[in-house]
Amino acid sequence: MTNMQLRGAAMFCYAFIVGDDGLVALGVVAALAVTAWTAHNTTLPAWWIVAAVILISLPLSIRKEVRTAVAPRSSQPPAT
Repeated sequence: MTNMQLRGAAMFCYAFIVGDDGLVALGVVAALAVTAWTAHNTTLPAWWIVAAVILISLPLSIRKEVRTAVAPRSSQPPAT
């Protein structure tokens, strides 16, 4: 692979994994790490950890996007 192909593949992976919200991607990685630790070091079922993080982070991410999409419009003059 050429350098340009490697760069393009790396940029695709970043955009696919991180996407629009890096905080959600970080939360999923942390949830996977906690799930792996819980499954390896305890007898507790660990399947619910990732689901709980997603159920919490998804509405927060949507709320943040809605707030940033609506806020800048208040400074524009009304259309005629």
